[in-house]
Amino acid sequence: MQARITNLPDEDHVMRFVPWGRLRKDEDDNVLGFLGDAFKLKPNEDHLSVNWLEYLVIEMRKYKPRLGYSEIPWTSVEKALSELVM
Repeated sequence: MQARITNLPDEDHVMRFVPWGRLRKDEDDNVLGFLGDAFKLKPNEDHLSVNWLEYLVIEMRKYKPRLGYSEIPWTSVEKALSELVM
């Protein structure tokens, strides 16, 4: 079970996954933003799920050797996340 964090430092960042069908797109399928539905609670939910980016970077460094996903460019992923949180 994942830990539930209720307070984050103001300088930290969160990110929410939004499925393709809940993104606002133009006629050429270029993403313009997201639809309000992306933030509606499901009937059995009492909160929205998000990812804490600073924590994610720490966890990736800690567990990536055990994940077995050698085809994933971890250095690129870590760099992108680090740039987001700086």
